[in-house]
Amino acid sequence: MADPTLEQFDLTAVLHALSDPTRLAVVAQLDHVGEMSCGCLDVSVAKSTLSQHLRVLREAGVTHTRPDGNQRWLSIRREALDTEFPNLLDAVLAAHSRSTPVSMVNAASTSSASMTEVVSRSSVPMVDAVSRQSAQVLDSASRSVAPMVESAPMLDPC
Repeated sequence: MADPTLEQFDLTAVLHALSDPTRLAVVAQLDHVGEMSCGCLDVSVAKSTLSQHLRVLREAGVTHTRPDGNQRWLSIRREALDTEFPNLLDAVLAAHSRSTPVSMVNAASTSSASMTEVVSRSSVPMVDAVSRQSAQVLDSASRSVAPMVESAPMLDPC
């Protein structure tokens, strides 16, 4: 489970990893807490689905996974991301926090049982909000990254 080096970072893979609402929620939680056990993540997907989301984040270099016995601890590779793509993560998380539905912000500070209740009561509006949120995040991230891409040296594809 080696993390990608700075030379291996790929902007497309990072943006793809940050474009999914579940993965973005994981990154937002990690940004708020620092390091967190996989089992403590507050997401409403099956464990197998969560594993796939965590794999995408790890392979893109967004997160670091630290094994500790039978647990896995996650953290954001903030320094590496900020070095390779300055302000990208801040822009994406800021757009995420602006577009997170109020009911979800309130639910994040309550118990898991309360969270399940909020999600079940507001699933249709939440789907619309998540779709809008994904579009806003990608739009904001692409505006932040465009100057970096334009100034990046072109690599020989061979």
